[in-house]
Amino acid sequence: MGRSDKRLFILTVYQVPQKTGSAGSTTAYTQQCTMFSLEGRTNPNPRKILIQDLRTLVTDLRSNGHDMIIMGDFNEQVGADPTGMASVLMAGDLIDSHATRHGLENEPASYARGSTRVDYIFISARLKSHLLRAGLEPFNQRIFSDHRGMFIDPSIPGLFDPPITTPASP
Repeated sequence: MGRSDKRLFILTVYQVPQKTGSAGSTTAYTQQCTMFSLEGRTNPNPRKILIQDLRTLVTDLRSNGHDMIIMGDFNEQVGADPTGMASVLMAGDLIDSHATRHGLENEPASYARGSTRVDYIFISARLKSHLLRAGLEPFNQRIFSDHRGMFIDPSIPGLFDPPITTPASP
């Protein structure tokens, strides 16, 4: 709960890489297609459904004055397709935390087998003044992965009102 009964929603998101067609029987794409088909959707497209659902959610949260942090592996270079995650950012008035702190020039790839950034942490524009740091770690810095670790460091004082309780030392 934040200032004036406003809430901060923190979401982690995974968008499947396949845009159309079929994939292996155990892939997230096939699993999501199966799940959506069981709901009665004809020829479901998991990427389009995710974007549609996220756009609806962030529009609702924004209209209620809530803030958001949405992070994840979006499997797209945001902005390349205006109907993709870029449309979610517009609907939620969200900004790219890394680009806000470091700009877009010489942006490192976030996926080891790719040349672009596909992992992002988006924040509500109102949170920009509370963003102290944002960054990408080297590959395999903390855990073995084909993606870089990402982080943001928000300034807690002023972000929450009343101030949050400091955790006690164990």
